[in-house]
Amino acid sequence: MRKLVEFQILDQNALHYGIDLSELMDNAGAGIADYICQNFKDKKRISFVCGNGNNGGDGFVASSILLGKGFEVTIFQLSTPTSVIAKKKFLELGLVAKNISELDEYQDKTDLLVDCLLGSGIKGDPRSPIDKYIEIMNSFDTIVSVDVPSGIGSRCAIAPNVTITFHDYKVEMNEENSGSIILCDVGFPEYIDQRTGPGELLLYPEFENKNIKDRMEKSE
Repeated sequence: MRKLVEFQILDQNALHYGIDLSELMDNAGAGIADYICQNFKDKKRISFVCGNGNNGGDGFVASSILLGKGFEVTIFQLSTPTSVIAKKKFLELGLVAKNISELDEYQDKTDLLVDCLLGSGIKGDPRSPIDKYIEIMNSFDTIVSVDVPSGIGSRCAIAPNVTITFHDYKVEMNEENSGSIILCDVGFPEYIDQRTGPGELLLYPEFENKNIKDRMEKSE
């Protein structure tokens, strides 16, 4: 079990050591889709709410797989992805998305909502208009969050039925704020856990390199 900041460190060190983050995203998306197929096969109308970072990219991959399996999938996007990997996935998969402002109109057209809005690197309370969208998302009947519930630990957070999290359990997550917690292995090499790298600078903000900070923001 680890703290959320440890996963940010892990992501940065993985990037530093040349691990294929695109492949990890594929594995995460496949894990999400597989869980939904096994546990929510009766919920054919699925709405994915995808943020700008890699969390949204996981949702893109899962959406594509579920579309191929006959589910009726609608993707809602906050804006154009800032994550290079997520943006590339969206284009490669030939996906089409609606603006998140239309989400409220889909409550009666959605059996399952998948929360891929905010990743584990977001700190503090969600700002406007994201806080408003989180309130709308919470009005849906059945919610699955990806990695962590969006806004976890803040005054405005998703309250999911299930959270599919990756690599290891997060200290900050429990059944009360995350629902049932499902662990999905996305294929991080074991040696990453045993090596240090530039990600460790995130523990010391006064020494944090701006390039690392910029790369982290693009990955969320």
